[in-house]
Amino acid sequence: MGTLFKYDPVTLKETVVYNFDGSHGSYPDNSLIQASNGLLYGLAEGGGKYNTGVVFSYDISTGKETDLVDFDTLNGSPYHGAENLFQAKDNNLYGMTWSGGKYNDGVIFRYDIIAKKDSVVYNFDSIHGKYAGEGFVQDTLSGLLFGFTQEGGNYNKGVMFSFDPIAFIEKVVIDFNDSDGAFPLTTLYQAPGRLLYGMTEGGGDSDQGVLFRYNIATGNDTVLVKFDDTNGQHPLGNYLIKASDGLLYGITYEGGTKYPAGGLGTLFSYNPNTDIEKVLVKLNTNVGGFPLGALVQDPDDGRLYGLAPQDGGVNDGLIFRYDITTGQDTVLLHFNGTNGETPYGSLLLVKDTLTGINEIAAKNESISVYPNPSKGVFNFSITNYNQETRNNIEVYNVLGEKVSQVAVSNSQFTINLVNEPSGIYLFRIISENGSLVASGKLIVE
Repeated sequence: MGTLFKYDPVTLKETVVYNFDGSHGSYPDNSLIQASNGLLYGLAEGGGKYNTGVVFSYDISTGKETDLVDFDTLNGSPYHGAENLFQAKDNNLYGMTWSGGKYNDGVIFRYDIIAKKDSVVYNFDSIHGKYAGEGFVQDTLSGLLFGFTQEGGNYNKGVMFSFDPIAFIEKVVIDFNDSDGAFPLTTLYQAPGRLLYGMTEGGGDSDQGVLFRYNIATGNDTVLVKFDDTNGQHPLGNYLIKASDGLLYGITYEGGTKYPAGGLGTLFSYNPNTDIEKVLVKLNTNVGGFPLGALVQDPDDGRLYGLAPQDGGVNDGLIFRYDITTGQDTVLLHFNGTNGETPYGSLLLVKDTLTGINEIAAKNESISVYPNPSKGVFNFSITNYNQETRNNIEVYNVLGEKVSQVAVSNSQFTINLVNEPSGIYLFRIISENGSLVASGKLIVE
């Protein structure tokens, strides 16, 4: 019925942290969010009290999953597709369901994380859209939420809409008609200048989808890229992200090879300054296929990470990594059923440690490192060290390669990285039973 897992890009280790059991939800096929209270929230399209889906939370510090909302069709149902939650400025979570509600065309709902209460704030109908898209973004100036529906509108090709979370008013801003796209199934990306970038599954000259831009201030939308088999087809559930090099990156569900041979999808970049799209990876049975989620960039190593639900191994999906500097695509993990299979949605980057060079998070002991940054010699001190515990400290570079491992035998010890190049390194102190004791960053000058 699905799993919730975590993956460490430094140790390259995947761990299943929760197995869905039906009563607390089943078949989650969306992306998680981390709310301001530190909890992870998501939707499952099945299971729960009425077997029509749930909203759940997961506490990464305790490992506890909690069923928060049991959908009953009247308050919506994510069946056929669980959409992404979004935390707005009012601190509430907003989401959409594919069906249910007054007209069975889906709803917009709000979940109050303080009061732990959900409420339907809008019922979709066929004129104003039906069958919700993936999720919301919020305009920084007006506070309006923007999103998609997959169908509905005057041409039944889907709409882009705004929603006022105070007045509960929905307004169609784009009525898709094929030439400007059709059947949007993604989440919007918000760029500076109140510009929104989005993609649609269909429409365009080849009916393979488009990438477009919408100006909130002027109400104008512009088609920027028309997908045509060779540069990708049908971006389903994916959205664009802006990487550290200023380019937008995205994935298509299919394409990369001219029809009828077809393709298993593409990873592409788009330059918003030059309006140039470039195919970077043509997915295949070796590097994954039919991706349904978006990419995430790790700020520590600058590389992009993503999921694909199919691969050429046991065909249960994989995690892959793309280096925007070298252009190298690497498969990191194959799912095999026991650790999950067919991953939908996107990875969520969650920091186990505090941000900052000298801020170290310790789970069992108090750790201090000095000097940090240094020329390569780092002194560690552990307060309240348990002499009976047997720990190892492992140090990794940003490529995920282990560069040092030392047994921790007392409360004070030294790590020597003087022969390693300058840069950021990550350390993990691992207990005898394999659990994480502490972790943090080391800076070699």
